[in-house]
Amino acid sequence: MAEKDPKKESAKIEEVRIERISHMPRKPSPVSFHDTEVIVVIAKTNSGKEIRETFYTMVKPDGIVDVKPLGQRAKSTLQRLYRFVKYYRLAEKLGRYNIVEGVKTWVGKPVEIVYKNKIHIP
Repeated sequence: MAEKDPKKESAKIEEVRIERISHMPRKPSPVSFHDTEVIVVIAKTNSGKEIRETFYTMVKPDGIVDVKPLGQRAKSTLQRLYRFVKYYRLAEKLGRYNIVEGVKTWVGKPVEIVYKNKIHIP
């Protein structure tokens, strides 16, 4: 029996910010020891609902994401960020992409929201 595709709704990125995990009041549990920053993407649907997605990663001092993290959890979170950036064509390559400057261009870009109120990341 084939399952239906999840219902997708369109939205636009309203805000993107990068925060240090050490400055957060409570450290999230799925964070590996390698991750030092969290990228928070807030999108707003046409109906006005706000959807928040977070990506944990390590950003080097020059603003580039570390593409060779230590540990399996850090690798899987990096792959999730990479799939998001590639699917929505936010950058060509993540390896030399200055994410600190690049997230400023993400605002206003369209994204898809799936039925579980998550940003669609293939």
